[in-house]
Amino acid sequence: TQCSISVTVDVATLAPDADALRAQAGLPNTLTESQRQEILSHIHASYQLDLAKYKTITFVSTKFSGTTGDVQVTGN
Repeated sequence: TQCSISVTVDVATLAPDADALRAQAGLPNTLTESQRQEILSHIHASYQLDLAKYKTITFVSTKFSGTTGDVQVTGN
C-alpha cells in the first residue's frame, strides 16, 4: 500500500509555542509578549520564511518507513 501526505500552512498563522507545549517539550520558562512578538518578526522576515513573498509553506512526503507507533516521514 502506498501512502502520502501533503500539508500546507498559512505562514501568517504560525505562532510561538504556548507555555504548556513549551513545558511538555522541556523548554525553559514562559515567553513574554515582547519575546513572542520578536520571535514572530524573525519567522516572518525575509531571512527565514519571508512572509511578504511566500504566504504558505507546503510539506509533501516522499517516503514513509517504520512500524505502527514509530513511523518516520521523509519529504520536501
